[in-house]
Amino acid sequence: MGDYGEKITDQFAYWPNYDRDDKRTVRFPFCDVDHFQELSLSGGGGFFPLGDDAFLLLEGESKNSPGEVQLVGSDARVKFRQEMPKNDTPQYYAGFWATSDERGDRFAFTVDTWRGGSRSFDISGKLVARRIVVYSESGEELASIPVSTADHRDFDFSLSPDGHRLAILDEGVVTVIEIP
Repeated sequence: MGDYGEKITDQFAYWPNYDRDDKRTVRFPFCDVDHFQELSLSGGGGFFPLGDDAFLLLEGESKNSPGEVQLVGSDARVKFRQEMPKNDTPQYYAGFWATSDERGDRFAFTVDTWRGGSRSFDISGKLVARRIVVYSESGEELASIPVSTADHRDFDFSLSPDGHRLAILDEGVVTVIEIP
């Protein structure tokens, strides 16, 4: 199974982009790689199973969109979708890491804010802000917490099992924030 599953839940191992041509997502029951199930989900960006019936898709920037956040069911029914703001400056990008509570009804991910740069001239922008946002499964933003823009190895964050606390490790300091 170690060669097949990229993400796991209590019952399945998931492999987003299983077939690189059509970017389909498949899931395998544990210890049974011969009987995979194909899901109608695209794992083109960040793909995070919040359970076996809810999936968070964080799509990065493309030519037509600065990125979007989707919560979808295993039947590909969209529970909510939010596009990142479309502004020339600044530009917002959903990150590619997420965490959730144990029921999967609250989840958190990073949002980066960039300024400047030019796609035409292949010039990178400057990261000016980063925050961790917490959402409910209905699409309500519950919290937005600014964090350091510096890239360092000891940065991480996690929601408590009940989803009412967010722990952030940033440059060796752990901060716990209550989420209503």
